Amino acid sequence: MQYTYDAAGNLIKREYVCNNAPSGGRLAGPQTTDTAAATKETTEVQLVEALYPNPTTGLFRISFVKPLNNAVVRLFDNNGRLLKQYNASGSMVPVDISTFIAGLYYIVVTDKDFTVRKKIIKL
Repeated sequence: MQYTYDAAGNLIKREYVCNNAPSGGRLAGPQTTDTAAATKETTEVQLVEALYPNPTTGLFRISFVKPLNNAVVRLFDNNGRLLKQYNASGSMVPVDISTFIAGLYYIVVTDKDFTVRKKIIKL
């Protein structure tokens, strides 16, 4: 970890530095938390084959690259309140939000190996 302070001694910057470069190679620069977030998002994209339709009027589906085994599916509103929770298995998870008002929702699917978070827009 690398810290930067101002003249008064206040912490103004914190960077995470990766020191495990491949042999003979050098890192282009420090690895920040933004890079870690991008790596996690890339992993999620590889797990989800499709989320459709989005925006939706009620019923949408999430298709996964590998089948789920009793995964927990949770639906949250834009304020973070849990609206719906159930278990699902298989490579396709249908979700029905037709009884909810139009707006932004978040779907979180947690299997034993991974967690996927996606935004859903209901028209």
